[in-house]
Amino acid sequence: MKKDIKDLLYSVPPNADYAVDATDIDAEDIPRSRVQGVIELLGHSEESIRFAAARLLTSWGYREGLFYLSNALCRADDIGEFEIHRLYGYDETFKLALAALVGYFTRSSDRGHGEEARREIF
Repeated sequence: MKKDIKDLLYSVPPNADYAVDATDIDAEDIPRSRVQGVIELLGHSEESIRFAAARLLTSWGYREGLFYLSNALCRADDIGEFEIHRLYGYDETFKLALAALVGYFTRSSDRGHGEEARREIF
């Protein structure tokens, strides 16, 4: 994976020392240029990169990610084994997708749109 793509999907800015990974970054610490770059990755040729971008955007509360992720989950046979547990080797793809949906709901609720987010998810 190219360094610029890896940085967009996984890096945590130095001022966000509270975040464990990129999905934990607060909205005020995410530059608009990074969001735009991740949105552009939804059109990447590799499915695993598109899925990672959708997960990240969904975690950050962006509908673009939610729409892509929900379409991907509807084609469950096409996805899987994108995220393999590094020690035990089992597939964590759906676990991480669920975490992204929880993040979407949480961020939407924080903005006062919890019921709307619940409808979108279901």
